[in-house]
Amino acid sequence: MGSRGTRALAFGLGLAIVAGPAGAVEPGDGDAYEDPEERQEILGALRALSARLDDLEGSEELTAAHQTVRRSLGDDVASAIDEVVTGRYAGARFLIGQMTESCFACHTQQPTEHSFDLGTSLLESPAIAEAPLPKRALVAVAARQFDTSLALHEELFVDRSYSAMEIALSGALEQYLKIAIRVRDEPARAITGLRAFRQRSDLPRYLASEIGVWIGTLENESRVVGETGLVRAREWIRRGRSRTAYPGDQQGLAHFVLASRDLHRHLRTEPEDRLELAETFYWLGLAEIHIGLSFWVSEAEDFLEKSIRTAPEADLAPQAYAALEALYVTGFTGSSGTHLPVEIERKLESLRLLIDETRTPASAEDGGTT
Repeated sequence: MGSRGTRALAFGLGLAIVAGPAGAVEPGDGDAYEDPEERQEILGALRALSARLDDLEGSEELTAAHQTVRRSLGDDVASAIDEVVTGRYAGARFLIGQMTESCFACHTQQPTEHSFDLGTSLLESPAIAEAPLPKRALVAVAARQFDTSLALHEELFVDRSYSAMEIALSGALEQYLKIAIRVRDEPARAITGLRAFRQRSDLPRYLASEIGVWIGTLENESRVVGETGLVRAREWIRRGRSRTAYPGDQQGLAHFVLASRDLHRHLRTEPEDRLELAETFYWLGLAEIHIGLSFWVSEAEDFLEKSIRTAPEADLAPQAYAALEALYVTGFTGSSGTHLPVEIERKLESLRLLIDETRTPASAEDGGTT
């Protein structure tokens, strides 16, 4: 993201932390949205970010995976602008706060050698420097301060003001592995950080066992070889699946993070074969199911849909559809009822038709092969 977008995003991140969660700041009680001048500054920052996101449409700077997050962030920015303009400030605060999840998803997909001085200044601002440690670790990624984020996560892992389960349930372990492995490619550092966390006396036995598997996986990371990232990723996912003994079992987490690392790198090579590209998206979707942190940014669903639309005739297309449909059904139904939103039903129907129209009657009947 260029300097204009970075400045706008930095302002938004700072604002999200100062304003707090939706409804936390009452009008007339120091709320920036109530001040006309500050409100115009907020709108200016959001509009600048929107313009930069538009500039990046079709950009060679971004892979197809980045474009997915760009569109999601663009929708959030447009909605936030509408909320501010119409005076719905609680909604604006919420949306701006959620933007950090899009930033995390985008910034942790690939290694980076870029440094952003503005990000350092942002983290040193009083509003963020005084924020809770987990929030600072997340915002550091949004500001592209990856080494700082790793250090903050490592500080969090030994901070006794947070219980081991609070840290685990916050998603901090998954965040840490994504940054250490996908962005920095430092498995040795990840091993050290995980070992420090594993030494905590309040760590549940099941979690200690899972972390032990992650450490062993990273120690043997170099043993999985292959001509391409796609080949290596297939093996990582096979091994990760073999480690998943029951729903919620996270023993294979490091395997799936390593798979996603290799798949994102493979996307960077811009494979021209449609079947190869569709397979890459398919495995990215499956990996993200296991390592995804956010219900706000639906990377797994987007990757699976991309897999189908890229090559609906592929043998993997019915499997991608089945996984996608299952995600939607489990994500949208339950206590709220058994019906999917109309737009989701329409999307699934269009994907079913796309697959059926490109497959022979025999292959459509048996659901395809692996």
